[in-house]
Amino acid sequence: MGKQYMVLITSTSIGDGAAELGEKLMSNYLIALSEGDNLPTHVFLMNSGVQLATAGNKVADVLQALADKGVVILACGTCLDYYQIKDQVAVGQVSNIYTMRDLMAESDNVVTLG
Repeated sequence: MGKQYMVLITSTSIGDGAAELGEKLMSNYLIALSEGDNLPTHVFLMNSGVQLATAGNKVADVLQALADKGVVILACGTCLDYYQIKDQVAVGQVSNIYTMRDLMAESDNVVTLG
C-alpha cells in the first residue's frame, strides 16, 4: 500500500491560462485519478473548487465515482456559503477548515490543485 495522501482542490480549473483549458485539465485529472489504483483518502474542495461538487457540474459524476471507491469528498462550508450554493451540493459532505487542518496534519502528502 502506498502512502496516504489527500487532494486539496482550490479552483474549478488547473493553472492560470485559458479558463476552458484549465477546466478541461481539472476534469481530465480527476478522471485519471478515479481510474488509478493509488487513490487519496480525501478530496477537500475549497474556494471556487466547491462548485465541482454541485448538481449539474460534469465533474460531480467523477467525484461520485471517487466516493464510490471509498474516497471521502469534503466541501468547505464557508466557501459554499460565500457562493450561496450549499443547497446545490450533489456529492460529498459539507466540512470546515478545522477538518481540513487535521486531515493535512495526518496525511503523508497533500496534493494541491487549483
